[in-house]
Amino acid sequence: MASDPQPDLPATMRALQVSRYGDPSVLQYVETKTPQLTAPTDMIVKVHVAGVNPVEAKIRSGNISAVIKSTPPCIVGRDFSGTVVSKGDKVTKYNIGDDVFGMLPNALGFGGGGSYAEYIRVPIAETAMAKKPANVTHRDVGGAGVPVNTVWRGLVVQGKLKSLTSPKVIVIGASGGVGTYGVQMAKALGAYVVAICSGRNAELVRSLGADKILDYTVKDSISKFASENKDTYDIVLDAVGGDGYWKLLAPVLKPAGVYTTAAGPVEHNGSEKIGYGQIAKMVATVGARKLFGSRKYEIIGMLPPDDMTEIANLFEVGKVKTHIPAEQVFSLKDGAKAHEMIETHRSVAPAEDQAKLLDEALNVVKLQAHHMKKCLDNNKLTDGLKHCSTMLSELRTSALTPKNYYELYMAIFDALRHLTIYLIEAHAAGRHHLADLYEIVQYAGNIVPRLYLMITVGAAYMSVKDAPVREIMRDMMEMSRGVQHPTRGLFLRHYLSGMTRDYLPVGNAEGPEGNLNESIKFILTNFTEMNKLWVRLQHQGHSRDREKREAERKELKILVGTNLVRLSQLEGVDLETYKTTIMPGVLEQVVSCRDVIAQEYLMEVIIQVFPDEYHLRSLEPFLSATAQLHPKLNVKSIIIALIDRLAAFAAREAEAESEDQTRTRLLQLTAKEKGKRKTKAVSNAENGDAEEEAVEDEEKVEEGAEEERENVPASNGEEKTADADVEDEYNADGTIKKYRGIPEDVELFVVFWTQIVELVKQRPDLTVQDLTALLVSLTNLSLSCYPEKINYVDQVLTYAKDKVIEFSDTPDLHSKTTESNLLALLLAPINSYPTVLTLLLLDSYQPLLALQTYSTRKAVAQAIISSVLRNETIISEPEDVNGVLEMCDVLIRDQKDAPVITTAQSPAYGNNLNRKTEFISPEQEELAEEQGWLARMIHLLRSDDEDKQFLLLSAARKQLSEGGERVRYTFPPLVISAIQLARRYKRQENQDENWEKKIAALFRFIHQAVALLESKTESSDMCLRLYLLAAQSADECGFEDVAYEFFVQSFTIYEDSICDSKAQYQAITCIVGTLQTTRVFSFDNYDTLITKAALHGSKLLKKADQCRAVYMSSHLWWATERYNETDGEDKELFRDGERVLECLQKALKIANSTLDPVTNVELFVEILNRYIYYFELRNEAVTVKYLNGLIDLINTNLSNMDSPDQHPRSSSSSSLFDIEGPVSEYVKRHFRSTLLQLQNRAEVSRAQVAHDSSYEGARYEEVDVGEI
Repeated sequence: MASDPQPDLPATMRALQVSRYGDPSVLQYVETKTPQLTAPTDMIVKVHVAGVNPVEAKIRSGNISAVIKSTPPCIVGRDFSGTVVSKGDKVTKYNIGDDVFGMLPNALGFGGGGSYAEYIRVPIAETAMAKKPANVTHRDVGGAGVPVNTVWRGLVVQGKLKSLTSPKVIVIGASGGVGTYGVQMAKALGAYVVAICSGRNAELVRSLGADKILDYTVKDSISKFASENKDTYDIVLDAVGGDGYWKLLAPVLKPAGVYTTAAGPVEHNGSEKIGYGQIAKMVATVGARKLFGSRKYEIIGMLPPDDMTEIANLFEVGKVKTHIPAEQVFSLKDGAKAHEMIETHRSVAPAEDQAKLLDEALNVVKLQAHHMKKCLDNNKLTDGLKHCSTMLSELRTSALTPKNYYELYMAIFDALRHLTIYLIEAHAAGRHHLADLYEIVQYAGNIVPRLYLMITVGAAYMSVKDAPVREIMRDMMEMSRGVQHPTRGLFLRHYLSGMTRDYLPVGNAEGPEGNLNESIKFILTNFTEMNKLWVRLQHQGHSRDREKREAERKELKILVGTNLVRLSQLEGVDLETYKTTIMPGVLEQVVSCRDVIAQEYLMEVIIQVFPDEYHLRSLEPFLSATAQLHPKLNVKSIIIALIDRLAAFAAREAEAESEDQTRTRLLQLTAKEKGKRKTKAVSNAENGDAEEEAVEDEEKVEEGAEEERENVPASNGEEKTADADVEDEYNADGTIKKYRGIPEDVELFVVFWTQIVELVKQRPDLTVQDLTALLVSLTNLSLSCYPEKINYVDQVLTYAKDKVIEFSDTPDLHSKTTESNLLALLLAPINSYPTVLTLLLLDSYQPLLALQTYSTRKAVAQAIISSVLRNETIISEPEDVNGVLEMCDVLIRDQKDAPVITTAQSPAYGNNLNRKTEFISPEQEELAEEQGWLARMIHLLRSDDEDKQFLLLSAARKQLSEGGERVRYTFPPLVISAIQLARRYKRQENQDENWEKKIAALFRFIHQAVALLESKTESSDMCLRLYLLAAQSADECGFEDVAYEFFVQSFTIYEDSICDSKAQYQAITCIVGTLQTTRVFSFDNYDTLITKAALHGSKLLKKADQCRAVYMSSHLWWATERYNETDGEDKELFRDGERVLECLQKALKIANSTLDPVTNVELFVEILNRYIYYFELRNEAVTVKYLNGLIDLINTNLSNMDSPDQHPRSSSSSSLFDIEGPVSEYVKRHFRSTLLQLQNRAEVSRAQVAHDSSYEGARYEEVDVGEI
């Protein structure tokens, strides 16, 4: 068959094959057999470039199967450019090695092998082709076959352009594939060319040689042109099709002119469906125009195998060129993208034109909607449908962004509601039957208006009783496949979903009315097609606009998600239907679409729209699908969303329990578990040797079970038989038991745990941020659904700890996200459990906490203390004290990783608390607040057993003593608690024979604590007061030596550390007050102490302070009964009236020496009150003589005061309060009040004497108060 030597062809080749009817994704890049010569007039051409035409998209989608028979799998493609590699004996025009280009007889090639392949068989007799000029590339002519032949046939064959003189040609769609060749070829053949295109493509078309440009986007531009150019042009080449341009431009043709169209009177774009009905209508329309039209009307039909030599010459001389942007050239493997571009051939208009285009479209909608409503109101349905079709034609636009298209859609949707209401009413009234209307609207001129009308009428028809709902649903779904433009298709199908939602059948009948299964299939199919369109939206436009397209896609996602909402709202859908029908169908589409945005959104919608009970029973298939999602998808967010949904469900179910019940149960659980561990610890201690052997055996078992334990949650320590488990799962009525809404036969935590661990293994690229976020949600799930299973939480913490160690050297571990997640993980048990003691049962909690950053450890410690205080958690075991304080270690001790803070001297960090400072930094305030929380927590260390209470305090002191400056805040409450314990021991005096040893040890504890506080801080006044409190406690317990030592320490601090005069006075006041209440001292010890106190008081810096300290010291020689002192304490009170008088006299002397007259009188009045006090207590040394003398002295000084307030009053650190106003007036009032009191007592005394001559009380009537 082949005469020339033939090269060896490969047995197989790569091709782009239509695997089945559908969207561009059905184009599969496959390996298939290389075509062979079957006739002597055949050639084998190795294809370098293949063109893509709209008809091939129709074949692929199955929407032209009624016209062009094709059975997938098949290879389509018509245009080609390549090299002859083999030929038959009768092929003489071409030789092996020649480069040729052209078009195959049809889009399925010859014998079913189209040009979407590496090799094609070319039948010479039936193929239009020519040799490729040497100066033209394969890319220039590879897609030129059909377009240039279309133009040649339209202009030369049908339009007779070559025979015309000074021809004039109009090219419609001049910027498209056919149009660009039409402009160039018309100019090459000597015509004047008017090009119609959009304004944004005007420069391109002008560069091709067009003499005049008409922008069809400018309102009335074409109609104005037509009215000005009647009977002027010879040929109109319409590369767009439809009826609009024919009606506008037919008048511009000369009487012998030709209107030639490549698409016919009905416009079909991309893969929109063409059937026998459309073909019949086209034939009828063309026939009518040929017979009755005023101008010649021709359709460029099937192209014959014309000789393309002349066309090749035009390419060779450069009069015709191909203009294909680089982004419209694809490899054979990516041919599906070319089909997507064909179906979305018009790009979105620039942003600056959007407002204008939308406004124009809305104006058309408004006008046509008004006319439609007017016609319907007058029962002119046919006219109304025409206006409606015109209005719906605005939805054919591709120039609007999705956001603006949505606005246009909503305007039309509102108008269509009026039509829907009219159709239902007209059918009910018998004016129009919806079945007839359903057929009529399918003859609308363009597919987009046709389908909207079809859906509108079909939905109304579905609402009618006895309507063939099943057939209508199938028909509308099938016809909707005709719109494959992503934006137009999405909104069309959204309209279909919205219009039919209320009329979908939900029964079980098999008749024409349909059933629930068909409704589910209808929604699932619509969902699948919409998702495909939504995914394809990303391929529109330039790659540089990818981010913009992704944003637009996200704006449209609700259109796709609405289908899932419809499924969830269908009546009659139960769990079984969801598991067997809905969920598999939805998940299959989600997994197969392989789009990150779509998968992430749709999985989230599935989680949100379907009931919690459905999720509980379908966890495994859902999580399995999650594992199959796109590798770039962050599955973390999906799993977390599901976990959080179920955790929230359990939390809502738990609201049925009272908070007190839940709290009590969890507290009991903690106490029970602690008891178990304590018992086990005791048992282990008693059986040390046996335990060592058991540990060895256990280690062997652990080695074998380590991997299994990683994937399966540990048991909670309760052993049950299998039969008992089964019985426990069911209620008496046979239903599954539930706890917090979770069926007991659903191991929710186990399922999620297994899936997450497996996910981590399968996805090594999973970041530590995502992993920790998953663990946080899993912990919340466990705490919400299984709060009593502490081991679940501990298992998560253990896993987290291991991963933190594993990622310790990675920067991701120290990111803010990871730190935040780990903090949330550690806070979750604190916020959920009523007592932080539960944390001590989590073996991995403290180790994980120790691995965290300073800020995380600090936040956790603060939360722990806050929980203790808020819940008033009583800590009654020493090991619990150690455990809690270890978790709060960051607040107790200095940390190596703590931030360095420069602090000013302040009450928090000053060198001496007695010195005033002016600045406290925020850090210092925060420290004081934190340590205040710790101090409050110390008071919650309680036990009913005194010995255990001492152990609690000892454990706390051991921990807190390492806090450095922090002991300033934490040790005082510790000492106070110890003093309170001393009183408890005192009450056990007659019940515990060892109480003296115990209390002696307690006082040593107190002494050591205060000494440590004094050494680590300079809180001298605080230490002095604590020593005095301890001395008072020791006095109450009868420990003289201990009390004496505490007083000695107090005096030591006073002498060594307290320098401020005011602080000295306050210290003396405290010492005197404490000494005055003691009873335990012997005379010598007491005399030593009080003498020392009086001496220190007399040596104060200021005279006023000296005076007050001395007269206050007088109380040390006049003991009084103590509050609550029992009658059994018959020890004689220490009283020495002479020494009291000496103190008062010395105070008078000091007061008299003050220079300030007001202070002088003020002190005299205060001393007078002391005299009265002792006179009242029958101190024999204090007589009336002293009272009268002092009163006279005060009166004398008052009378000698001249303008006492003209000079500032000398300061006195011992004043009890500041006096507002003149001080002299205050002193006078004080003195008068004292005299009035004396006067009142004198009257009482006279009355007592008159009544009882033996009265022995104070005789105030002898006091001379003079005139008051």
